Amino acid sequence: MSSILGAVGTGGLQTYCASKAAVIGLMESLYMQHTDVHWCIVTPFLINTDLFKGMKHRYMNYFYPILDKDVVARKIVDGIQYQSSYISIPWLWNYASASLRTHSPFR
Repeated sequence: MSSILGAVGTGGLQTYCASKAAVIGLMESLYMQHTDVHWCIVTPFLINTDLFKGMKHRYMNYFYPILDKDVVARKIVDGIQYQSSYISIPWLWNYASASLRTHSPFR
């Protein structure tokens, strides 16, 4: 389980963002090395749990609201049942994160 914050970091959560980026890199590496196993990278946005209580992020608005944990769990189960390789919640983040990484000052 990774996070969207593994692809696009935020201030105050450097350790969290770094560990989630490491999960993405590890899963991509394992996928390339072990093609006989199904791998699935899960990258939700902020989930409504104690970990993110009071958290603010520059991309929070009606496009990227804090997610309900039960909705996230259901989407993960559905994605695994459909053998998705990448589950991004909300789905719109797939496009936004690619654009943000492309325009990052650290390219």
